[in-house]
Amino acid sequence: MKYLRQICVAVAILLVLYGAMQLIDRLSSLVNIYVSWYLWIVFQIIAAILIIFIGLRLYSLGKTIMAANFTQRRSEARPYVFALLLGGLALLPVTLLPLPSSNGLYAGPLQLHVLHKPISFSYRLHYRWNHQTGGSILISTTRRYSHGGIQILLDIIPVGELKLVGWVVIPYEIYDSPGAHPCVISPAVGSIELGNLENGVYSLRILMRGATDVFAVHKLHNAFSLEEVRVSKGTVAPKSEFEKRLDGFRVRSFGASNISSEVENFVLDRLRDIGGVIDAAQSQFEGESVDVSFYYGGDLADLRQIIAEIANDQPKYSIRIDSNIGWLAQSSQYNFLVVARPEKADSIRALILQNGLMIYDQERAQFYHWDDSIKFYCSSAPLNVVWAELRNELLDSISQNTGLQCGQDFWISYGC
Repeated sequence: MKYLRQICVAVAILLVLYGAMQLIDRLSSLVNIYVSWYLWIVFQIIAAILIIFIGLRLYSLGKTIMAANFTQRRSEARPYVFALLLGGLALLPVTLLPLPSSNGLYAGPLQLHVLHKPISFSYRLHYRWNHQTGGSILISTTRRYSHGGIQILLDIIPVGELKLVGWVVIPYEIYDSPGAHPCVISPAVGSIELGNLENGVYSLRILMRGATDVFAVHKLHNAFSLEEVRVSKGTVAPKSEFEKRLDGFRVRSFGASNISSEVENFVLDRLRDIGGVIDAAQSQFEGESVDVSFYYGGDLADLRQIIAEIANDQPKYSIRIDSNIGWLAQSSQYNFLVVARPEKADSIRALILQNGLMIYDQERAQFYHWDDSIKFYCSSAPLNVVWAELRNELLDSISQNTGLQCGQDFWISYGC
């Protein structure tokens, strides 16, 4: 009866914990709440201890039942039989309902159809998130080769039936493609595309010959990171907490012209106006240059508008806002150069202004094989459209209205 009570308590704790973890997993998937990876690990440890305890007690009871005389002592054997049935109840969650998806990859042995035999090498993982394509991981060898272009060929196997829980990656060849390559010392690289993931914790296994490395992929609504869990061959390239944030941005000035304090204050005030939070610990102000880190979760068009206003008021300044998710806007996207032969310059100048564009500077100088030319430094900021979207329109306008030919009478840059 003592063992029976202990088994009852152990089974009850195990079932309550298992039900709680299932509930947490389902609710976290519905409301996009992050559950710590370590919580799943603690649950596994507790569950394993309870199952071992139940098994030992059942083993002791089993020996007692085997020694019992059932024909004469059936009433005394009933509690033992009940204990065995109760102990078997502990296996029901594992057989009928798998462990929560956040840790499903570790629930049992992987049943994989391995396409190629794995190789083995030391490597490093670099990870990033793109606002269009989602998460990706770059795997690179620690060994460097005498030329670039060498690739790591991989089998990438998603794990999970109804819900993605992770990936198994099997490197099977270091491939040096034939032909010319850049003469630079660089590692071999391969790409692991994860895509646009739902919020949660995913498992990543790098399967190599003689070793399997385990990593945890963390995706939150405002952060993306990769963590080493159990590794022997690889490492994760370090990132600061700011670099892991999906709402992390930087505004920087660069180039030959330092910005004035008025423009600097204008940028910072506008960032605060649209809801940006300045991270003073990550920001630097050196003289008239700016390197400011901030957090922002609003409309990216508002950030682009700040750059457009600067490009319109101060076209000679070079300022950019970029993000940890591959998005950027910079004032140079609005600048362009038009070069004309001196006798054609007046008509071309008039057409530039007629199209609503700005000429903020000009000079007379040699241009390639032209001994003499007029250079117009222009901006598309007054139209609030980046120059790449207007180039063909201006080129056609000049050609149709003047009959001049691009390359012979004038030239338009792709940027500035």
